[in-house]
Amino acid sequence: MDAFERTAGDISASTKPPLRVLVIDDDDCVCTAIRAILSRRNSETETAPRAAAGIRALETLKFDIVVIGSLKQKLNPIVCDTDFHPAGQS
Repeated sequence: MDAFERTAGDISASTKPPLRVLVIDDDDCVCTAIRAILSRRNSETETAPRAAAGIRALETLKFDIVVIGSLKQKLNPIVCDTDFHPAGQS
């Protein structure tokens, strides 16, 4: 069972650390909505309004999941995955 399948009762009794999530999206309403939903699912959520800010966050903090909205900037998710997951780690 993963973190998103736990019930409210399971979350409060869980000894697992919260999931760390980075949301990269230029729409503040989207970031706020995702943060609200994930906060009820035992997650710590950081947001970044631009791809460059998201990359800076990835360089300084560790995240379990990165949610990338439809950014108008050039950002290749495959390149990002390679850049932020050293060889032999996923």
